Amino acid sequence: NSPHHHIQPNTTHHATEQGDKSTTRPLSFGLRPHAVQGNSKMRYGRAKATRKTLKFYFLNSSERIRPPYRVICDGNFLVASVKLNIPLRDRIAKTLQGDSFELYVLRSALDELRDLAGAHERKDVVEIFQEARQFGLDECEIIERDAVPESAQDGKGVDDNVTNFSELGDPARDIVRIVSGGIAHGKALANPGAYLVGTQDETLSGVLREMPLVPQLRFSRVVLLLEAPSAASRRLASGIERNKELSGGGLMTAQEQELISTVRRRDRNIQKEAHIKEVREDLRRHGLERRKKKAKGPNPLSCKKRKAVDASSGRITEHAEKKTRRRRKKGSGFETRNA
Repeated sequence: NSPHHHIQPNTTHHATEQGDKSTTRPLSFGLRPHAVQGNSKMRYGRAKATRKTLKFYFLNSSERIRPPYRVICDGNFLVASVKLNIPLRDRIAKTLQGDSFELYVLRSALDELRDLAGAHERKDVVEIFQEARQFGLDECEIIERDAVPESAQDGKGVDDNVTNFSELGDPARDIVRIVSGGIAHGKALANPGAYLVGTQDETLSGVLREMPLVPQLRFSRVVLLLEAPSAASRRLASGIERNKELSGGGLMTAQEQELISTVRRRDRNIQKEAHIKEVREDLRRHGLERRKKKAKGPNPLSCKKRKAVDASSGRITEHAEKKTRRRRKKGSGFETRNA
C-alpha cells in the first residue's frame, strides 16, 4: 500500500449514517454549484429558443425550411470558426438540434479568402485565411457564379430594391441575390432556396433582416446562435395567419369566401340597426327623444278654391268673396286756405 492516497479530482466521498458505506458524486472542478446550474439553464434556454425559431420558419415557409437544412457560409463566418478554434460542422449540428444539414459556400467567398491571404504579410493571419478557404473547399458544396441570379422577382435589379446594397462586397451581394424573393407556381416566394445564412458581417445581417424568412447563424464569442425571426418575418407570418382565417385555412373557394363576406356584411347591418333601435327606445323611455313636428292641417295657400254648382243656371261657379275696394274722393284730403 502506498503511503500516498490517490484522490480522484472528479469525485468526493461522504460517510453515511449506515456506517462505512459512502456515496460518490461529481465535483464542479472549482465552479460554484449555482454557476453550473445557471449555465445549464442558459443552454436549455438557447435550445428552447432555437426549437421555437425553427418551428416558426417551418410553419410560415410552407414547410420549405426543414431538414436537411441548407446553410450558406460567408467567408467571415468560416474565418471566425477557425480563429475561435470551433469545429464548425459539429457546432452547427448541435445548434440545429441534431437535424441533418448541408453546407454551401460561394465561389466569390473562396476567391475573397484567397485574395485576403495573399494581401497579408503576417503568417498567422495568412494561415487563418488559408484554413478557412480549405474548409470551404473540403466540407462545403460550392455555388458557382453562374448559379447566382442577377435580378429579383419584379424584374428590376436587386441594387434598386435593397437598402445599403452598394456597401456590400461581392460575396454579400451574391448572398442577397440568392435569398431574394422569387416566383414559384405563380406565387411570390421569400427565400425560394430555403437557405440559412451564416455570417459575421453586420451590414449584410441588417440587409437580410429586411427580407422575410431568412434565418441567420452567427457567433457570439464562442457560442453559435440562431437569430430570432426578424420584424419582416413576423409581419409576413401575421399576414399568412390573417389569410388563413379569412379563407378557412385555404380550403374555401372564391365563391364561398364571397358568400361568407356577404353574410358578414348583412349581420353587421342587422346589428347596427338593432343598436340604433335600442338607443331610440332608451331615449323615448327617458323622454329625451326629439320628435319631428307634424303639420296640423293643410296649407291654405297651396289648396285650390272650392267650386259650387249654381242651381238656376247649372253652371259651376267659384265661391270667392269679392273684396270692396276703398277709394278716396278728391278734395277729401287737406283743404287749401285763401290767403
